[in-house]
Amino acid sequence: MKDLLEGRTPGEKKRVYTLIDLARAEFGSTSEVDERVLAAAALGEIADFSDLDLDYSRKLREAILAETEAMSEGRELPDRPTPPAEISADLLVWLLTNKSAELLIHSQGVRLVGVLIEDDFEIINSKLNYPLWLNHSIVKKSINFTGSTCRTVLLNGTRIGEDPLVSGKDECLLLGSSHINGNVFLRDGFLATGGVRLSYTAIDGQLSCVGGRFWAPGGVALHADGVRVNSGVFLSDGFLSSGEVRFIWAEIKGQINCNSGVFRNSQADALILDGVRVAGNVFLGDSFVSFGTVRLIGATIAGQLGCAGGRFFNSVGYALYADRICVTGDVFIDNAFESMGVVSFGGAQ
Repeated sequence: MKDLLEGRTPGEKKRVYTLIDLARAEFGSTSEVDERVLAAAALGEIADFSDLDLDYSRKLREAILAETEAMSEGRELPDRPTPPAEISADLLVWLLTNKSAELLIHSQGVRLVGVLIEDDFEIINSKLNYPLWLNHSIVKKSINFTGSTCRTVLLNGTRIGEDPLVSGKDECLLLGSSHINGNVFLRDGFLATGGVRLSYTAIDGQLSCVGGRFWAPGGVALHADGVRVNSGVFLSDGFLSSGEVRFIWAEIKGQINCNSGVFRNSQADALILDGVRVAGNVFLGDSFVSFGTVRLIGATIAGQLGCAGGRFFNSVGYALYADRICVTGDVFIDNAFESMGVVSFGGAQ
C-alpha cells in the first residue's frame, strides 16, 4: 500500500485510507488484495492483478483459443488458468452500493483485471452510480443485476458460470429489466457457461459481443427479448453461440451486425429476430454461419438486409425464415450466399 500511495497528494491518501477504514469497519479486516482494489477505486485507476503472474496473460490467451476450438467441435470446455488474485463478491457489492463508500469512489468506477470471484455476485433492484469493469477474470457462479440501474458494464475476456449440466443453473449473467446508462461489453474472449439474460433491458449505449462466446447447448444462450439499445448490437467477428440467441420484439436504434458470427443450435432456432425494429442495417454476411433456423418474421428494418457471403444451414426445415419482413433499403442475397434448407420471404415488403 505504501508503494501504491507514493507521490500521491494528501487528499488522495486521505480518500484511500478513509475507504479502507470503512471496509474494515464493515468486514472486520481487509487483505492486501482488498486494499489494492479499494485504493484503485478511490484513485480512479485499474486494479490489474495480472502483474502478479507474468505468465497469466499468455495462459489466458491460450485458454480462450482452446475454449473456442472446443465449442466449435462440440467438446467439453477446458479449464482456464486461475486468476492471480481473489476478491469476495460481498466486498464488491458493498463498494458499489454502500452510500458512504460511494462518496469516496472516483468517477471512473470499479475496474478490475485478473481476479477470481467464487460466490454469486448479486445487486438486484439497486442503483450503481459508477461503471464496473471486470476484465480477464473468472466469476465461478453468477452475476445478477436484475432490475438495477448501472453505468457501463465491461466483462471483456471474463468467464462466468459453471457447466449448466453440472450446476443445474440455466443462466449465469442476469441483466434483465435493468437500465444501463452506458455500454454493455461482453467481448474479446468473454465466455458465459449458461444463459445470458438481457430481456427488457434498456441500454443507452451499444451492446458489443464481438469475439464473445455464449455456451448453453440445448437452451437459450442469449435472451434479449424486448431489449432497447440506443446504439448498435454487435454479434460479430468471432462471436460464437451454442444454444438459442433471441431478440424478439427488440428495438435497436443502430445496426445489428452479425458478420463473421457463428450461431449453433442445430435442428432448432439459432437466431430469432422476430418482430425486431432496427433503425439501421442488419448484416448476416461476410462468413456469418448459422446451424439452425435464422428467423426474421415480421421484422422491420429501416436500412438494408445484407446476407452476402452468409451461410445458413438447417437440414430439417427453414434455414432463413423471413416472412412478412419489411425492409426499407436493399436486400443482398448474393456473393457466395449459401443455404441448406428452406429460405422464405413470404409476404415480405
